Amino acid sequence: MKKLLTLLLAVTLLFTLFACNSTSDDNSEENGGSTEGNETVQTSGELSRIDKIKQEGKLRIGTSADYPPYEFHTEIDGVDTIVGFDIALCQYIADDLGVTLEVTDMAFDSLLISLQQDKFDIVAAGMSPDEERLKAADFTDKIFESEQSIILRKADVDLYPTTAELAGASIGVQKGTIQEDIAEGITSNVIKLTKLSELITELKTGKIDAVCIDYPCATAYVSGNDDLIVSDVEIEYEGPGTCLAVQKGETEWAEYLNGIIKTVNEDGTMDQFIAEASMLADASLE
Repeated sequence: MKKLLTLLLAVTLLFTLFACNSTSDDNSEENGGSTEGNETVQTSGELSRIDKIKQEGKLRIGTSADYPPYEFHTEIDGVDTIVGFDIALCQYIADDLGVTLEVTDMAFDSLLISLQQDKFDIVAAGMSPDEERLKAADFTDKIFESEQSIILRKADVDLYPTTAELAGASIGVQKGTIQEDIAEGITSNVIKLTKLSELITELKTGKIDAVCIDYPCATAYVSGNDDLIVSDVEIEYEGPGTCLAVQKGETEWAEYLNGIIKTVNEDGTMDQFIAEASMLADASLE
């Protein structure tokens, strides 16, 4: 009798243990998890950049707003506002996504670092991809392409008729831009500052001899300074044009932006953005 009772208890205990293990496994599967040792590992899908933007209700862009007509400050209805054709394009993107646009202005050479830290969804700053930048970010298709130029004081225009004479001059550039390489190919005396407005002041006060920037930006600054002129000196440079920057690996996001860029270029909207920004830049810098 005792042996029979002991056998029945053993069978009951084994059945109970089997039932508990089966329940535990079922719960793990129902919760979408898996077991590793004594821990349950939860799995979840990560939101795409577009879904994240829509969820947060805003498109965050980083820029350096001292580069008219690309991006610059002006007063609208008594309020300091960042405008420009890069900004107009980003507003178009935000409208297409059904979200608001949030613009952060900072030093140009800090933009890609902040993008990597996920402080922005896009960098829109008249930026061209080069070997170093491509290590830090991915870029969209070309938005705009322009020639490079030299700004001089009108009084000095005859001193620098070609790049040969500029070889002995001091040339100012914005820190972190492609103009650094261009100027270093002309002279050994390259002055690098954070803001273009600072470079223009240095030029006007005679502390540097020239400023190297792209042509639309040069004409905008000259329009507001009667003592400056865009030089006829030809700068040899072939580049990829300006693009939007996104975080590395965000292929879907870049492809979406490329679709927008293609649309605004084909239907003339981008030309309108550039024309309006150029007129506004001329007026704000007079």
